Order: sequence, then structure tokens, then C-alpha cells
Amino acid sequence: MIGIFQTLVALFIFALIITPIILLSILLIRTSKPKSNPQSAKRLDELAEIDAAIIEETNAALATVLEKIQDIEERLDREDSTVKGFGNKK
Repeated sequence: MIGIFQTLVALFIFALIITPIILLSILLIRTSKPKSNPQSAKRLDELAEIDAAIIEETNAALATVLEKIQDIEERLDREDSTVKGFGNKK
């Protein structure tokens, strides 16, 4: 009975010592592999081009909106500065 108990304890201690070594080796093997995928690089380049196009179009639209807002502000300033009511009445 004591021999079986000692064998189980020895197996448990052996598992406690060996398990971290095996897990560490698996971790090192998986992280050391290069993960360069030519398809993913190509896809990233395509996404970067799409993003650049979206940014350019958004900036153009915002510039147009800004011009229209400035025109409206100028018209409002002119309307506020003109005096109405004493014009061409005879």
C-alpha cells in the first residue's frame, strides 16, 4: 500500500516538474514561427488605399460644407450691417 502511495506521489511530483517545461517549450515554438502571410499584407495594403480614398472624399466634402457655411455667414453679416426702411421712399 505504501509502495502505491509513493508511486502516485512520485508521478504527481514528476507531473508538476515536467508540465511547465512542456508548456514553455510549446509556447516558445509557437511564438518563434514567423507569421508573415502575403495575402494578409496584400489585404492590408488594399485597406490602406480604401482608407486613404475615404479620407480624401471626406476632406473634400468638409471643405465644401465649410465654404457654404462661410458664404452664409458673410450674407448674414451683410444683412445685419445694412439699414432697411429708409431706402427709396418718396
